Amino acid sequence: MNNLGGIIPECFGNLTSSLLQMNLFMNNFHGKLSRTLFPKSCSLISFRINNNQLEGPIPQSLVNCKDLALLDLGNNNLSGTFPTWLGKLNLQVLGLRFNRFHGHIVNSEVASSFSHLRIIDLSHNEFSGCLPPKLLESLNAISNGYEKKGEVEFMRTGSTYGFSVYYDESFYITIKGLEMGYTRILISLMAVDFSNNQFTGHIPEIIGKLQSLIVLNLSHNSFTGPIPSSLSNLSKVESLDLSSNKLDGRIPAQLNNLGFLAGLEPPPTIFDDDDDDTTKELNWRFSILMGYGSGLVFGLSMGYIVFTTGKPSWFLKMTKRVQQKYVTRT
Repeated sequence: MNNLGGIIPECFGNLTSSLLQMNLFMNNFHGKLSRTLFPKSCSLISFRINNNQLEGPIPQSLVNCKDLALLDLGNNNLSGTFPTWLGKLNLQVLGLRFNRFHGHIVNSEVASSFSHLRIIDLSHNEFSGCLPPKLLESLNAISNGYEKKGEVEFMRTGSTYGFSVYYDESFYITIKGLEMGYTRILISLMAVDFSNNQFTGHIPEIIGKLQSLIVLNLSHNSFTGPIPSSLSNLSKVESLDLSSNKLDGRIPAQLNNLGFLAGLEPPPTIFDDDDDDTTKELNWRFSILMGYGSGLVFGLSMGYIVFTTGKPSWFLKMTKRVQQKYVTRT
């Protein structure tokens, strides 16, 4: 972390033709990103300029960085609609969190663009409209997963002079309500975070095809309708948050198939068929929280904690802590 400021010099475009990684995060840069920053000879595979004060749109000249795999523009004041043209790159990590991006993500413009993405974080923006099924369908890397039993492998940029080059910088993502930093990114870490936007409509059933997801956060939107039963296909999920939406109906029995769930059942009267219409449009919290020594614990609340008896104190403390964090951000 430094304390550099001002507008990013256009001459930095000369550097992007010879560098593999450019890390300008956690400074005080402001103004717009110049299109000259990414010439046709751009060789970047990692570009991080998160946690600054940048504004304006993402320059489309970024597509000149044909080998770019990690792009983190989070925690700025960038604006514009969703950059579907980034699908021309083979991005593995895309971080746009905490900006001012807005509008609908147009289903027809997404196509099968983002097939290499393993981590996509669009949280804390102003995206609206229905979640486009084609965007989820295009996430082939998350659908197909990565499986090497007994081995821990980190995401790497490729090879230079015969040596493997790893992403050695940290990347932050919210897991179980807590922001976690990774000094290296595990290849097996698959995450989708669309929380704190203005998405509406039903959660698409196709989301269940993302079978290698570890983290799924759709909280703090305006999704309606039932919880899709296809979520039961997310057998590897360790953090699932659908809280603060307008979902209704019963919790699908198929979610019992998720191996990480440990048996705290919600009160059966909450979603009885006899409930009136107002009860069926509850703005309720649905989340999975890490248990202590016993996997994950299933939690349900409606603006407060429904489970008030028979729980260990660590569950109550953790749930309250997560709720307080949500309250301070909204």
